[in-house]
Formats: sequence, structure tokens, C-alpha cells
Amino acid sequence: MHISFRRKVMARESIRDTASAGDGDRARPSGARAAQGRREREIAALVRLVRTIVDESGDPAMAKAFDAAAWLEGWLQQPNPALGGELPSAWLGRAGGPDVLRALIMRAQSGAYA
Repeated sequence: MHISFRRKVMARESIRDTASAGDGDRARPSGARAAQGRREREIAALVRLVRTIVDESGDPAMAKAFDAAAWLEGWLQQPNPALGGELPSAWLGRAGGPDVLRALIMRAQSGAYA
């Protein structure tokens, strides 16, 4: 039985992906892992943006105590009128979604919510 080179490579990748799954984690298809990685990078960029805004706009003592990641986590899970009542988290991974979320957060700094 002849197995093509491409099938051999695909089989090796599948085995490697399964083996690299963490303790008890199920292996996800490559596309799902890539999407999750992209989502994590988008969230990290938004946390940095929030941190920068707070550092630039607030009292230094309060800014130091502010938890940008916790604030962002809550904000992502609250329906937003500027998004038609959708959760901001639903915009992560959409084409142009992270740009929309960045613009909303930046508007908050200036007080321009409309």
C-alpha cells in the first residue's frame, strides 16, 4: 500500500498536535488553536491599551492599583450599546473587530461614547 508524502506529513502533524495537548486537554484542530492564539493576542493588546490609558489619564497611585485585565474581562462581558447591544467579546476574532474594540476603549478616554 502506497501512502503519499502529503498524507504522511498530515499524519505526523496530527500525532504531534495530539501529543502536544496539555494534561487532560483534548487536542484541537490547528485552525482552532490558531484562532485561540489570535484571540489571546487581541486580548493582551487590549489590556495594554487600557493600562496605557489609565497610566496617562489617572492619578498615578490609583493607576498603579488598577487591574486592567480584570476591568477588560468585565467590559468584554457587558452588552455595549455602541455595538448594537452585543458583547464586546463577540467582536474578538471578527474581521476588523479588534479595531472596533480599540476605538471604543479609546473613546472612553476622551469621554466620547457616541
